[in-house]
Amino acid sequence: MEGSEDNYSVEEGVLKFIEWIRSKKLEIRAYPSQNIHAKLYIMTFEEGDRDKGRVITGSSNFTEAGGT
Repeated sequence: MEGSEDNYSVEEGVLKFIEWIRSKKLEIRAYPSQNIHAKLYIMTFEEGDRDKGRVITGSSNFTEAGGT
């Protein structure tokens, strides 16, 4: 957050994040005793294309080796 721009778009995203946590639409889990290798891919689209974007979470890489 410290490196984020101070603008309406960032504030809107933070408020949406808080809303999703409170409504249980988003769940965050921590596993401090386990060594996991999770991935998070965030994609955004051009204005007017489909919607704002996609988020994919999981453990696979976007590589040929990661898909096997």
